[in-house]
This record gives sequence, structure tokens and C-alpha cells, in this order.
Amino acid sequence: GRAAPYAVDAVANPLSEYGWHKLHGEQLTLVACPRAAVLRVALLYGPCDGTSDSAVTSLHADLASGVLEVDAWQRCYPTWTPDVAGVLAAMLRLHVDGRGQALRGVFHWQGGEQLSWHEMLLQVAEIAGIDASGITPVTAPPAAPLPRDCRLDCSRLETLLGGEVVAELRTPFRQGLRQCLAPLVAATASPRSACRALR
Repeated sequence: GRAAPYAVDAVANPLSEYGWHKLHGEQLTLVACPRAAVLRVALLYGPCDGTSDSAVTSLHADLASGVLEVDAWQRCYPTWTPDVAGVLAAMLRLHVDGRGQALRGVFHWQGGEQLSWHEMLLQVAEIAGIDASGITPVTAPPAAPLPRDCRLDCSRLETLLGGEVVAELRTPFRQGLRQCLAPLVAATASPRSACRALR
């Protein structure tokens, strides 16, 4: 798509094959079960076992490998997976409470902070204690077709959940990132600590 924020009823126009596959999955689900609810989420990150678990945590691996340039063109909204779990639980509670009729069709959810990949990388570097001062932000559009702004219109679901629930399920990026990276930072620091102990 090219016209953010994307509404739940906007005509879908994926710019990648991956996006088309996801859209096809949604269509098959809603045809097979018209009463189903489809929750679209974007750029997930959360508790992980390794840097390859998400595109956000892979920034830690990029730093370790000495990356020199990082995209600063695309606008992303990283979304904490425990928040998504909370959203799904809240949707199920609404269904159990007899409001399932309202939970049909497509819904959106994502984090509330807009960040570029370069901005996310700088926060990863700060938490991990890695110098990122020499990494250049790339402000030119990439060669691959990507949306400039990935913002979703989440108002349909926000209205159903209510303001108090919504506020609880938008974890600040830095808070989630610190928790997410803790085991990776500890694993990186452990060999150094062992080396110091042997000296």
C-alpha cells in the first residue's frame, strides 16, 4: 500500500509476494468462515531465543557483524508480542461476553511509536552497549517496493476494547526492547566476563 494509515476496509494492494500470500490467507479464512475475525499485526518483536527471531532483534546481529548503513526511509511501528497476546485475550473475552457479532472481519493492531530502522538500531546499540556512531542512515527509498509508512488504522479494535485496555497493551518500544534483548546481551557479555576472570 501507499496511503497510510491503512483502514480495515481499504482495498488491499500488497507490494510484495509475501504480502500477497498473507492477503490470500485472509481471504480463504473469511470465505470458509464468514464469522471469523482476522487480526493484522506488523513488525513483531518479543521474548526470543536468538537474533533471527524477528527483524527487530536481527538488528543486534547486524551491529555485531559491523553493518555500515541502515535504512532511515521506511516508517515502522514495532509491536510487542505480549501486547498482541493481550489483544487476542481481550477479543476472546468480548466473544465470551456475547459481543462476538462485533468481532467479525478484519482488525488492525500495532505499536504506537513510529521509528525508522536506523532509529531502532540506535536503541538496540544503546541497550547492548555497542558503538553505532559510525553507521550511516540511508534516507533514499530502497530498490525493493516497500510502503514508506506502515501505519495501520487500529480505531475499529480500539473502540471495541476501550481506552483503558488499549493503554495497557501498547508497551513503549524501549521497555519491550530492553526485555527482549536481555538474554542476548547477557550471552554476549558472559564470554567477556569469563575472560576477565581468567586473567
